[in-house]
Amino acid sequence: GVTWACSHLAELLSEPELTAEELESFCATLRDAGAVERLCELLSYDSDSICCSALHVLGNIAADATDNRAGETRKLVRQCGGVYAVLEHLCSPDEAAAFYAMGTLMNCCTTTDDAQLIHSSGRLPRILELANEE
Repeated sequence: GVTWACSHLAELLSEPELTAEELESFCATLRDAGAVERLCELLSYDSDSICCSALHVLGNIAADATDNRAGETRKLVRQCGGVYAVLEHLCSPDEAAAFYAMGTLMNCCTTTDDAQLIHSSGRLPRILELANEE
């Protein structure tokens, strides 16, 4: 089901044999198919494995290193409230979810508005805590 699909999307994005053009095309297909919004919805599931996989995929497709048009992905994440959902996972008791949330925030939050949202969420101490973990 959902866990399988998310984990396979994450694997595909990590495939070392994909060219930059193939990655960009894949990310564009995900955006066009509404997958960004669906991945953001999955962040509300009560399943650590689904949330971790969704965070992993969102973090990767929002990265400029993955897709030159990642800004379009970040815009979709913002429009559907995905940044709020990612912020919630910073305090997850599941260490993997908190780790993936940090990575996703790093790749999704690139504007002054994003910084203000993080600050107003009260999650900055948790971000600093996670950033200083070894």
